[in-house]
Amino acid sequence: MNGRIFLAVLACCLLAACGPSDDALAVLGGRGEIQQDAPVKASSGIVIDAPPGRVWNILVDAANWPRWLQGVSHVTVGGALGNGIPFEWNAGGTTIRSRVVLFVPDRTVAWTGKASLARAVHVLRLSAPDPGHTRVESMESMDGPLLSWFYSSSDLQASEDQMLKNLKAAAEAPLPLQGAR
Repeated sequence: MNGRIFLAVLACCLLAACGPSDDALAVLGGRGEIQQDAPVKASSGIVIDAPPGRVWNILVDAANWPRWLQGVSHVTVGGALGNGIPFEWNAGGTTIRSRVVLFVPDRTVAWTGKASLARAVHVLRLSAPDPGHTRVESMESMDGPLLSWFYSSSDLQASEDQMLKNLKAAAEAPLPLQGAR
């Protein structure tokens, strides 16, 4: 029986070495790209009736993601996101260790993430079709041994679409009155 356990562990280690390294994903994310040959990937876009600065501030305030991002139960980060900032978060019961690899204020943020043997890169781009609106484009790729057996591109697509809908609702919500308690 010990031989079978050893072979299973060896197989997992070999499979983990097949995907891109954390550094390779960081390079992709740093260029605002995802892994095009990943077994799981999705992209989505939405126009939000709010200026880019408001949308950006909500997006990079990771500590407050649980308020608007469905499935995120907590985020541990030492302040707002920024280039090179690590953060850990729990989404759908899975703990993800991430690091920001691209940060262009009011324009683009990208991070890599790792959960068990799965690795991901997520890129979000903001543009302003006019002063009162923001177009947000989101792309994400995921790779890891046997990942596509448990999580598909359509699952990720649904997650991306929901994230953007929730971001839109948060950004379009009325601002609280100054001094209101």
